[in-house]
Amino acid sequence: MINKVISASAVLLAMSAYGAQAQVINGEVVMYDSTYDTLTLDGGQSFVLRPGRKPTVRLGERVVVTSVDNHNGIHYVDYIGPATAD
Repeated sequence: MINKVISASAVLLAMSAYGAQAQVINGEVVMYDSTYDTLTLDGGQSFVLRPGRKPTVRLGERVVVTSVDNHNGIHYVDYIGPATAD
């Protein structure tokens, strides 16, 4: 029984490590759907907002998005903020 618990824990740890691939993307907001909690940038990247996150973004606004991909390839937003001018 203890071996099954340890094995299950090892599998969960491996899956979570695989899914924790963070990325930072700059872009312009072309769509924000508050009903489905999704955000799309001008490069075609779409992101799912974590439950309870309601960012104050406007269409056409330049933003930076930090996201984490899960093991299904879904991009979940960790941070959305204004893009800095270089």
